[in-house]
Amino acid sequence: MRKLPIRTCTIVIGSRLRTTDYFAESEIIVLGLTVMLVLIFLGGATFLWAGTLFFQGYIYSEPAPGLYWRAPAAGAALALFLAFWCFLDYRQPGRYNATWFEPTASEDEVFDKLWAVKGNREILYEARKNARGQIEYSDAARRPWTRSDPDGIVEAIIVEDKDGQRIRFNAELTPDKKFKTDQGEPVRYLEAGGRGRVMTETYIGKLPISNWGATLAKMVLSLLHLAVWFACLWLLLQFQWSHAFGLAIVLWLVISLILLPIVFTKTEETAKQPVASAGAHRGCKSQG
Repeated sequence: MRKLPIRTCTIVIGSRLRTTDYFAESEIIVLGLTVMLVLIFLGGATFLWAGTLFFQGYIYSEPAPGLYWRAPAAGAALALFLAFWCFLDYRQPGRYNATWFEPTASEDEVFDKLWAVKGNREILYEARKNARGQIEYSDAARRPWTRSDPDGIVEAIIVEDKDGQRIRFNAELTPDKKFKTDQGEPVRYLEAGGRGRVMTETYIGKLPISNWGATLAKMVLSLLHLAVWFACLWLLLQFQWSHAFGLAIVLWLVISLILLPIVFTKTEETAKQPVASAGAHRGCKSQG
């Protein structure tokens, strides 16, 4: 059997060399997001087919004809709308996600530096733009900010306002000093002794303020999401409009509160992944 060559890259990180697989971590995350959307389509089509077959068979004389194509068409419409929504959130992370009831951060609130508190140490991170033009925070060795590493967790974030006043944000921690967060949800850092402002790991270095334009855009997208559900149930799956509207509200709420926060967190993590430089790719070589 012919042995296939393996491509690896040697990338300089600080003063260390790290050999990585040719496929960057960011590409793996993008693939994971694509797979997630495909699974949403398959799961949605299956759920709509089975649910319609059962529900219409129970309350109507018989289910709608042609469910074998109606349910996949409805699943595809919902998945395409969600993919479009994810694309908007990918281009401007946090601006168009499903949390329309929360304020959207604006670029005016980005701090040019912050300090990560680990035990008794304060590590300086400075804001720099990546290849996508997005703000990232890295230390003196150009290592990106993370909420935890082998040296410990980031217990607090300290920033300076325009007057040079230091503002501390403490992480929400459990009694055993672990992050207090649900699966798929970002870690929250709460302002200490201030106005109760919150900084999350997803938007580290930013303080949210009311941005009614972005909030209105989120509300419009959320209402369009409800409209897509209604159209699929009424026009494609042929529920009576009153039944379609009631079911659409229930499904819209469930998806918005449970599934969409996970999907948008994944989308925003993907958008924040650093792009490998051309120099790093030139360091690739074949082995075997």
